[in-house]
Amino acid sequence: MKSILQRLAILGLLLLAMPLQAITMANVTFPDTWRTGDTTLVRNGVGVREYSFLRIKVYAAALYLPVPLHQAQAVLDLHGPRVLQMQFLRAASVLDTRKAWLLYLQKNCDVGCSWPALSVQKFLAALPETRRHSRQTYVFEADYVEIFDNDKRLIRLDDPVFSRLLLSTWIGEQPTTEELKRALLGL
Repeated sequence: MKSILQRLAILGLLLLAMPLQAITMANVTFPDTWRTGDTTLVRNGVGVREYSFLRIKVYAAALYLPVPLHQAQAVLDLHGPRVLQMQFLRAASVLDTRKAWLLYLQKNCDVGCSWPALSVQKFLAALPETRRHSRQTYVFEADYVEIFDNDKRLIRLDDPVFSRLLLSTWIGEQPTTEELKRALLGL
């Protein structure tokens, strides 16, 4: 009996020690790690943004952190780098994309939030047309966010309030969907 328990314990330890593998969700593959600067981040969670009762798949996204964290507040308060990568599963006009972003930015800037008007304006102006299969990457630091579209830098906004607010649209009090929030937090 002891031998079987020992073997199971060893097998469990080996499984825990195995490296994470790339994961595919909605036909989008996300690597297990992300390198930004001198830091290697680990994939914290992966999910799909669905829209309406029809559950239309809009994009797949992955959140990368220095260490796995499962509380939204801990992720928002983190001073190290955080990366959110998303790949669009359908196209949308620039106007529809900007409307959606503005709505969720406003929802997440509740009482006590200082609205970063200039950064919001610059962010919305930098958004390209959403094309099916295009990738957007958001690199969050404590004092800025840098945004890429298909690996081409769109904008860097040196505004800690906006950086936090933008990340809140996925994992804050009023996320685009609770399902996506839980998935990105690895819950």
